[in-house]
Amino acid sequence: MWTKRKFGRNRKGFTLVEIAVSIGVILVVMAMAMPHLLKMYMVGNEAAVVQAVRSVVQALESYRVRESRGNLKGVYPALLTELTVVRRGVPAYLDSRFRGVARPFGEWKGYRFNYRASSQSQTVGNITYTVGTGYFLTAEPIRRGVTGQSSFFVDQTGVVRFNTQGPAGAGDTPVGEER
Repeated sequence: MWTKRKFGRNRKGFTLVEIAVSIGVILVVMAMAMPHLLKMYMVGNEAAVVQAVRSVVQALESYRVRESRGNLKGVYPALLTELTVVRRGVPAYLDSRFRGVARPFGEWKGYRFNYRASSQSQTVGNITYTVGTGYFLTAEPIRRGVTGQSSFFVDQTGVVRFNTQGPAGAGDTPVGEER
């Protein structure tokens, strides 16, 4: 802003009051935008986590089909890390993006993942095997209301369920059937 001052000199610049008003306006606009930005961040995290859970379910089913041997049917891995390893010339079921998800209590996109395989003994001939016949996978926000609002649950049925109030379980609403 150009101003004419005493003593006939022209000065360039802003006054302290103009700078303070500008900063105040910027702060008000940021305060109005922050809740929306946080909501968009959480929605993005939740969408990524649901897609990751669905990818893990597909990988688990592929593993179960490929790893079934003889009379041993429906074998799920004891740990998700088995899905990220190349074995016997078979490519990994999950690529390197899922290493954070696959680790026990792994964290990814602001969520903590927990996988448990349920096991059962099966006898083939004279040999008894302990095999994974089911599983469940949960994804909990690390900081509810900041990194995500919903918790997610999936088991061997493949139905991804969510709960916005606490940990998700088998009786919660399936994703896609929100009210």
